[in-house]
Amino acid sequence: MTPADGGAAFPSVCLDDPGHPASMPGMSLRDWFAGQALTGIVCDPKIATETNARFIPELAYALADAMLRERAK
Repeated sequence: MTPADGGAAFPSVCLDDPGHPASMPGMSLRDWFAGQALTGIVCDPKIATETNARFIPELAYALADAMLRERAK
């Protein structure tokens, strides 16, 4: 993960052994924000159409990027 993606949203680290296979980096904060935006976007049946399906992920990540920019201020 890079600083541009906000870092890990939900890391899971085995404190006794950070290299343990149970340690997980978690998804990026950018992915988390995009998923949260996606949830709101698809709640609107006027937007969540098959015609718009190719644009919805782009919109979700654009909103996530805006959140990361605002967070960095």
